[in-house]
Amino acid sequence: MQVASDSAPPDSNPPANETVLPTKRRLAKSTTVLQYTLRKPQWEYLHLSLHRSPPFSSTDDPLDALTARTHLTSSLQQFLGITGTAIPIDILKLEGHDVWVRVPREDASSVVVAVGGWASVQPGEDGESVTLGWRVKSRDEWLSRLAAGDEMDLFNG
Repeated sequence: MQVASDSAPPDSNPPANETVLPTKRRLAKSTTVLQYTLRKPQWEYLHLSLHRSPPFSSTDDPLDALTARTHLTSSLQQFLGITGTAIPIDILKLEGHDVWVRVPREDASSVVVAVGGWASVQPGEDGESVTLGWRVKSRDEWLSRLAAGDEMDLFNG
């Protein structure tokens, strides 16, 4: 006895006018993108400028590393005492009376306040006194932005 079946056995070669849709589509292999976000960079970079009253003249020597280190250490010691002298400061670049430094991120605010509020009165030529002070020109967590000079002032757009 034969049982009749409604379904015919699958034909290995479908007719030319029919299209065969696969039951499972294969997706193209995608590349895995690794994304990494630095939430708290280890360092902060500062662009400082040494100002003098009376102003520097064109004949004055540019700032050297030893003088910059001395003035930075003096400002930190004056504001924070012996603790301030323990803050590591790396001088990265000197240009004229400008200096670029690297400080630990945790200490950056203290360094900005210390150097921004520092003033030193020294004897000058001809018996007049000379006042020195730092100006914080810019501050950034990324050296590339600071070096490119693309930092924008919050209020000047």
